[in-house]
Amino acid sequence: MSTSPKYGLLQSDGEAGPASAPEHVCPVTARGVAFDPFDPDYLRDPFPFLREARRDEPVFYAPDIDAWVVTAYDHILSIFRDAETFSCEITRHPVTPLCEEAAALREKYDITIEPNFVDEPTGRHRPHRRIFGEAFTPKRVNELEPRFRSIVTRYIDRFIGKGKADLVYEFLYEVPALAIFMFLGAKDDAAGMVKQSALSRAHLNFGRPTPEEQVELMHDLGELWRFTTGLVDDALASPGDNYLGDIARLYHEDSSRFTVNYLYNAAFQFQFAGHETTTQATANGITRLLENPGQWSAICADP
Repeated sequence: MSTSPKYGLLQSDGEAGPASAPEHVCPVTARGVAFDPFDPDYLRDPFPFLREARRDEPVFYAPDIDAWVVTAYDHILSIFRDAETFSCEITRHPVTPLCEEAAALREKYDITIEPNFVDEPTGRHRPHRRIFGEAFTPKRVNELEPRFRSIVTRYIDRFIGKGKADLVYEFLYEVPALAIFMFLGAKDDAAGMVKQSALSRAHLNFGRPTPEEQVELMHDLGELWRFTTGLVDDALASPGDNYLGDIARLYHEDSSRFTVNYLYNAAFQFQFAGHETTTQATANGITRLLENPGQWSAICADP
């Protein structure tokens, strides 16, 4: 919940954001001053800090990122359910404002980001969610299950005979991206590029990259944007038997419901949130199960 004016990483409504919060925003507590989401110890294990915050101060202001931090489940749930009070419109704005050279690269690559799903006003979000959600049918998911099982089996077969594996890099890194590719009609050989670009996008959006790093990261995003718009253009020209093809057919039926650029943005978002979250959540989930063998055994006994 930022108190800053709008400023953009890939947004088109300005670039420069304040380096720190104005002094009159609110009293800053010791916990707020101490909170550093980029501290290596916090990144390695955030749970002790979050546990203490939930117990002692579940809502606090963090001047380093100019935002309110909310840690309690019930509070978070109430925020998500109150879109009128708590706006999502800065969701994709960066923690570190984009430098001029990186912003120029964004224009060079013609990355025309607009509010989409996660950061658009409620009035726009609801009809778009209905359109794109209704196309995401159980039939479309179920018919892909055999293909996805074959991919999972193929990846497991690569390391099962070794007796050990780095599950992130040998299994969880690419497999979720390949699942998204099925919905978008993309070829499997682009998975590595998409994963690397997703990491670049996460660093650019939520990290502290230097200006030099921003430029390098923006090149990665430019490659991903070209790849994404190519997928959409191909689907519009010849809708395939996949989710993106279904959306393309909806567009041809009534182009007033969303623009081609909105569809570019939706596909661009799918190739970030659609697999990066799965990689991280699955890896963290397996880690916790390995640390709690009783839970692991319970799942094995009753999948």
